[in-house]
Amino acid sequence: GFAPADVPDEAVYAVLRAGRIDVVPAGRAPYYPDAPGAKEPPAAPFETLEALEFRKQDLAGALEMARKLLASTDPLVRAGALLRQARLLRKMQRPDEALEAYRKLGEITAAAIGGMPADLVALRGRCAVLEEQSRTEQLRQETAVIAAGLRAGRWRMNRASFLHVAGQVGAWSGEEVRADAEGE
Repeated sequence: GFAPADVPDEAVYAVLRAGRIDVVPAGRAPYYPDAPGAKEPPAAPFETLEALEFRKQDLAGALEMARKLLASTDPLVRAGALLRQARLLRKMQRPDEALEAYRKLGEITAAAIGGMPADLVALRGRCAVLEEQSRTEQLRQETAVIAAGLRAGRWRMNRASFLHVAGQVGAWSGEEVRADAEGE
């Protein structure tokens, strides 16, 4: 039989199973053709919060609801609450607290938000805040983390998502992130 040890240094092989593709060695592929992601936070716990935020423009009330939802034992609900908390804090011009909420969101790796891994969403959120605040050195450091993660195949995503995030990182850093090692 064929074993991972038989794979030459620069090669990758894909194992196709029902409903998923695994790459050996792990992390060698920058993106996947299918990229079935982690579970998304449920919508129901956030309906009232979002009504406060978007319909009533009650940011403080929505923020209080987000804080209460952070007590959930469900990591998916916590991820959704942290994402909303960070968004609210950005709207309220509280960037340092928003950065902290994104940092905590980045610790949740078993959730997806809008089809993207939650920790990647968190890093992108931090970059957006740092860009808004013109914190160029911190922004450079955060974009370097994302670029390295993209090159290493840290996140399971499809090609379109990879290219979208790579383009965003390129806009922030001025450096192109490619799926291959050419030109590096």
